[in-house]
Amino acid sequence: MKHITHIKASLRKAIRHISDQKEQFVWNSKTDFTRRKKLDFPTMLRFLLQMEGSTIRNELTDYFHDSPDCPSPSAFYQQRLKIKPDVLYMLFRTFTAQYKGTRWKGYRLLAVDGSTIYTPRNEKDASSYLFNGAGKKGWNCVHMNALYDLMDGLYVDAAVHPGKKPGEQAALKPMLDRLSDPGHSIIIGDRGYESFQMVADLEARGIPFVIRVKKPSSNWGFLAKADFPEQKEFDLPFTCKIAHANSFKGNKSRARMLGEGYRPGNRCFSYVSKDSPTYHFQPMRVVRCGNDLQEGEPVYLLTNLPEGRFGLSEIKELYKLRWGIETSFRELKYALSLLHFHSKKMDLMMQEIFARLTMYNFSHMITSQLKPEVKPGKKHARQINHTYAAKICKEYFRNKIGPSHLKALILRHTLPIRPDRHYERKANKKQPRTFHYRIS
Repeated sequence: MKHITHIKASLRKAIRHISDQKEQFVWNSKTDFTRRKKLDFPTMLRFLLQMEGSTIRNELTDYFHDSPDCPSPSAFYQQRLKIKPDVLYMLFRTFTAQYKGTRWKGYRLLAVDGSTIYTPRNEKDASSYLFNGAGKKGWNCVHMNALYDLMDGLYVDAAVHPGKKPGEQAALKPMLDRLSDPGHSIIIGDRGYESFQMVADLEARGIPFVIRVKKPSSNWGFLAKADFPEQKEFDLPFTCKIAHANSFKGNKSRARMLGEGYRPGNRCFSYVSKDSPTYHFQPMRVVRCGNDLQEGEPVYLLTNLPEGRFGLSEIKELYKLRWGIETSFRELKYALSLLHFHSKKMDLMMQEIFARLTMYNFSHMITSQLKPEVKPGKKHARQINHTYAAKICKEYFRNKIGPSHLKALILRHTLPIRPDRHYERKANKKQPRTFHYRIS
């Protein structure tokens, strides 16, 4: 109970910390939030955090307990326009930084991945509006790239860009710079993060990594045309040298087979130049995993983790854990109502995205301390129902229920753990929902 109350106190402390410096987070510090109103700056932050998928009128009525002097949707809209979009990001970072992450062999396990968030259709927003061709209806979206703590089930950092902005690798670099302990954080990524530039950037920062790479039969990549033994699994040392395409002498295809590589003229690699024409990567390992990762084909992993502490089986297990970020995206969108937006404006949608990320972490910090009871005679063990838990945690944040009531409700509505469920579920993807009130 003490831990649960501490988490709530930490979030409220973060809100107070941001509110004390609100002049940095409003557009006009001389006039914005200077008068006493029901929707003052800290109230706006708390309200944005607990918003769900209903209309603003219903959300306000619920928040203010059906009070006759409840603020109008118009008043809320005018107040939120005064807030800069990065305030919710700062709140997210401030709150999450208070949580001390669980370590595995002295390392924090951070999965990196991206997910597309479809937003209300708005042709006027050229940065996020996409279409397939003339005469066809387009759509709007933003792309969220995130660092996710696999041990604690928390978002550590995130970057959100409109659909046409830079890709996953470009979004990851600023997040790597913001890591508090890069030397003791293992970055785990899929094939979208394989590039000479990305691996060199990780090396330059001293960050360990496990990245899935393309198979040797591919035309490009670290392992392109490399000669490996015909084994189901192996763990082999790997070295690689990159040279400026214009300075490389000899047979390029042979060089790739030797793992030396070269920089094609159309690919960016900032670590070579005319003055420094070659770059030697630090010694790495290539781990081939069999079909037991449920990927449908053998998986090749590139890592710089030392073999003495991290054997083949442990590297496999690390990559298996990466699936946690995939399930977190689903929870974020459906359990935390990330597909429900109350505006079409990009700045206001950013407020809601980082508010959802904050409440996701709030909910998971609480549920991580709750262990479902193993009842004798039951066929399956139990696990937390995170969709239901997220709603209950919001009620707790709003002081509608106490910590003991919260614990009882979450542990009462658990789900069975059914192992070895490999069949593909038929899920209907939900479209983004918008509420047409002052959202132009």
